[in-house]
Amino acid sequence: VLYQGHFLINNGLDTVIRSFAEVNDNAVLVLIGSGSEKEKLKALSLEMNLSGRIFFAGPYPLGELIRYTVCADVGLCLIKNAGKSFYYSTPNKMFEFIQAGVPQLASDFPEMIRYVSGYEAGEVADPENVKMIAGKLNGLLSDEVKLNRYGSNCIKASKELLWNNIEKDLIEFVK
Repeated sequence: VLYQGHFLINNGLDTVIRSFAEVNDNAVLVLIGSGSEKEKLKALSLEMNLSGRIFFAGPYPLGELIRYTVCADVGLCLIKNAGKSFYYSTPNKMFEFIQAGVPQLASDFPEMIRYVSGYEAGEVADPENVKMIAGKLNGLLSDEVKLNRYGSNCIKASKELLWNNIEKDLIEFVK
């Protein structure tokens, strides 16, 4: 399971780490990035005896990051609802996972639902519900057929969700 991005307060990574205690013991969580919360998150993973299953790496330049992204079984795009800009956001990582063919677990916010559920590129969950996150991850990681279907759907969606296509929509929206 992969998270890539900044380690900030509203990323919900503390909740992800807490949920990982209930995820199948064969699963590992890789957190790639940097930020003000990195040391606190490392301490939390140690406190929860998860240091053998949670690994911190990076940050890496975008050109190198993609080499790690494509190796993930599931990408995480779980952010907390810390305001309207978060609630209505479409994080870059969501599109990066789609472009890489990586199914994801994303926050159950309107625009993330629109893309992740709409393109059947993964699943959504309440980003502050430890049990729901763990249940969704266990379900995804134990169902190879579902993961493969979501991965194939990501590849299909990646052909449509290109900047050239989205740019036209944004220009029309602004007019």
